[in-house]
Amino acid sequence: NEQNVFASTERFLSLMAGQPELRASPAACARALSLASMGRLSTVNVSLVDAQGKTTCSSTGKADIADYSELSWWSAIKNRTKPFVSPQLISEAAKKNVLPVTMPLHDAKGAFAGALVAALDLRWVAQTNPYGRLPPVALMLIVDSKGDVIAANSAVPQGLGDAVAARKNDSVQKTFEDTRGARWRWT
Repeated sequence: NEQNVFASTERFLSLMAGQPELRASPAACARALSLASMGRLSTVNVSLVDAQGKTTCSSTGKADIADYSELSWWSAIKNRTKPFVSPQLISEAAKKNVLPVTMPLHDAKGAFAGALVAALDLRWVAQTNPYGRLPPVALMLIVDSKGDVIAANSAVPQGLGDAVAARKNDSVQKTFEDTRGARWRWT
């Protein structure tokens, strides 16, 4: 299911972060990322990004985004140590919606050194849910603990993210009525 996709991607990034090839040369880095990401069906690209937000190398030889430092979440990762799911974006390398899983990197002295970013195919993630393939009208979304929508496969009614986040530990099926009177159910 999708939790396994995120957990395996975090493990993959953690293992890759320690590979000396990533710091050897751009060509060695790209080769290491390309070989390591073979067979990872959910991952369309893996990039090593420097502290300034520029892609140093990637598994496809292309950058998902020209400058990560222009993204709203980039400045906050300098103080993070664990991988996290970033808001979705359109990958310039893959030409599709991706969900970046970002692993902040720090040097031996603890200074921020950049990040490893795995771009997950959002369609692939949506199709690996525990209930099987979603019907065409289904809404799949990922919200953070504050109710901010990180990713969705279509437009999200106002307030739905907040309603889902407010009941994060409650596994009972819930219903939400949006401002137009449409009803949304989730489990």
